This record gives sequence, C-alpha cells and structure tokens, in this order.
Amino acid sequence: MNSLKQQTVAIIGGSSGIGFEVAKMAAVDGANLILIGRHEDRLATAKAQLSDYPVEVMTKVVDAHDHEA
Repeated sequence: MNSLKQQTVAIIGGSSGIGFEVAKMAAVDGANLILIGRHEDRLATAKAQLSDYPVEVMTKVVDAHDHEA
C-alpha cells in the first residue's frame, strides 16, 4: 500500500464517527487533512484531538442540504 505521507486527504463527515477514525488513520500515516462537516464546533474539537499528529489539519463547514451554499 502506498504511504499517505505529504498527501492531502479530504474527509466528508470527518468530525465524528467513522470519518474521524479515518482521519486519525490518515494522520498516523502522515497525511495532511481537510475535515468537512456541518458543525463548526465539532470540527474544532476534532482538529484539537488531532493536534498530537505532526500533520496540518484544516476544516471546512459545509452543509450538503444547503443547495445555495
């Protein structure tokens, strides 16, 4: 399997559940992350929890149900 080191991975639903677990696994492998979700506070919490890993973590608030956004 190829390493994710120095790659960027975007994870929709990355602030909790399976998405957050995928984010942790990618961070362990050295991937920079873009966590995408609806709740800014949950994204901030997830970002803080990933601060132990030497990777960049960005967050984007997006609601797929908001068609105008």
